[in-house]
Amino acid sequence: MIDPDVAAAGGSEAPSAPRGDTMADLVRELATVSDQIKAHEGTAKDLKSRRSQIVADLLELWERDDVRSAEVGGRKAFIHPRTFPVLRERPAEQGGGRYTNADVVAVLNRIGRGAAVSPPTVNHQTLGAILREYEESDTGMPPELAEVVELGSVSDIRVGPPRKNRP
Repeated sequence: MIDPDVAAAGGSEAPSAPRGDTMADLVRELATVSDQIKAHEGTAKDLKSRRSQIVADLLELWERDDVRSAEVGGRKAFIHPRTFPVLRERPAEQGGGRYTNADVVAVLNRIGRGAAVSPPTVNHQTLGAILREYEESDTGMPPELAEVVELGSVSDIRVGPPRKNRP
């Protein structure tokens, strides 16, 4: 059970299993844990916000200096790109709005790649892989497909675990 005095002092004693605890003990512990959660609610949000700013600053710096990773203090930080398919906007003369998954499936069927997705839905991981293949090929994406979908990307920076000391 969490010691209310330790918790009130900002300690982080791990809770014990409720074996033999009385209802009063459990209510007291619930109140203590609820207070701890409330006291730390903003911490994770603030840390995530700061992390986002640091990542944005590092990405800008690394792009300028053509850097993909760095190791500091035994921790390696590296760029982790994530790509995904993005449905394009339909031209106004065609009614506007986004193209649909059905439009993508129709185009994939016309260009002979329809078997890679499961109509009438689209497996977006498979579609993303198809788009990456086209992007990396010498011929590029077929114009008919590029009209309805594009490859979007977001970069993040991941930090690896501390390196273990090797003898």
